[in-house]
Amino acid sequence: MSLLESKTHGEVDRVALRFGLEDVLTEDLNYLREKANAIARHLIKNPEQQGPKGTNLTFEVIDHLVSEVPDEDDWTYSDDQYSELKNCLARDGYEIKDGSLKSRLPKELDLPEKESELENLLEEYEFEVAGNHLNQAFSCHARGEWESANAQIRSFIESLFDAISQKLIPEDEMRDSSHARREHLAQIDPPFLIPSLNEWEVGDKGGFVQGFWKRLCPDGSHPGSSDREDSTVRLHLAILLAHHFLRRLSEY
Repeated sequence: MSLLESKTHGEVDRVALRFGLEDVLTEDLNYLREKANAIARHLIKNPEQQGPKGTNLTFEVIDHLVSEVPDEDDWTYSDDQYSELKNCLARDGYEIKDGSLKSRLPKELDLPEKESELENLLEEYEFEVAGNHLNQAFSCHARGEWESANAQIRSFIESLFDAISQKLIPEDEMRDSSHARREHLAQIDPPFLIPSLNEWEVGDKGGFVQGFWKRLCPDGSHPGSSDREDSTVRLHLAILLAHHFLRRLSEY
């Protein structure tokens, strides 16, 4: 919605008319930022509302607003006025191509919905440390600070499994290291990390979670060791994995 603030009042009013939002812009809104915020609040409160094309209204509004934003041919970070917008769109699985909003992920993943549910589950279980690391990862990613974002993603996953361990394992049985605690989750009865599904190989370095952790820690947080593509993949995988295991925790 910040794109609206660079337009004139007449242009913002025409956007509202185009998408049936004229009633949202009440007469007491005298500033462009107030109008943009009013439209944003409406879209947030009505996530299922359809637009004039019969698809999601929020998608249609954003698709219209990015029509004048230039493409990025090689999907690499560029320090332009739209960089934060493009980074945030990438986080939600979208890119701007030929003046339109294009999905970079299968619709079945529904990543924004999983992200929203993940944040609710973190709050429900009071996993504050893990939630703080995730929010920091989002902020760093939006600013294009890829190495810092990657470090926060690793800390998020580590904190998440530590918090799950504290929920499921008595304090007097808690192991010293994060790796040992994750392994313990594969040994409790019933196992939380299920060896028969190759989620964890006890006493070995194989298993899905072990492999995922290695993917998060290939080179450390060194400048130039990551880019938007790499950092976005890590963030998407972390969201999907965390969502999956927190859903499992709710049913354990």
